Amino acid sequence: MTHNPVTRRYAQALYDEARGDPRIAADLQEVRATLHQHPELARFLRSPLVNRTEKANLVASLFPGDMQPLTRRFFMLLVRRGRVALLDAMLDAYDACCDAATGMVTAQVRAGIDLAESVRTDLAVALEKRVGGPVRLNIRTDPALLGGLVVRVGDVVYDGSLRHQLAKLRSCLAGGASSRVIQS
Repeated sequence: MTHNPVTRRYAQALYDEARGDPRIAADLQEVRATLHQHPELARFLRSPLVNRTEKANLVASLFPGDMQPLTRRFFMLLVRRGRVALLDAMLDAYDACCDAATGMVTAQVRAGIDLAESVRTDLAVALEKRVGGPVRLNIRTDPALLGGLVVRVGDVVYDGSLRHQLAKLRSCLAGGASSRVIQS
């Protein structure tokens, strides 16, 4: 996943300062969950019409003592610098820093139906063998897929969708039919 230079810089700086502290990652996940559960809060924090002092006061009241001091300073820095609108992207970039440090690879998976846990496990094991390291599956259901899976790992796409298989079959049959006509 590509991140803009600003989000990468902030995320890398936080990661370097956190030194792999899992409490920071947990704090960031809590912030992400809170903002996703309360979109009006996210809009308030992103709004250019709300002054930074009001935003800082709200952040301080939302996470009074539960948040690690480093996470609180980071969040307040984003508020002071008017960078809260980039928070989601920074959290993604922070996750990418953590993944890079541990060798974790994220596979984006689209499936036509919800995958059973056994299928998820088998897929993760197969991808771990393919990439040579741990894999996190990010699975979403896409009803547009008639069946099968489309998996993206970095820049590589494994298309096992029914649509792709039918296209390959169509191409093969069309190629076979034209070669017979030429041979006659």
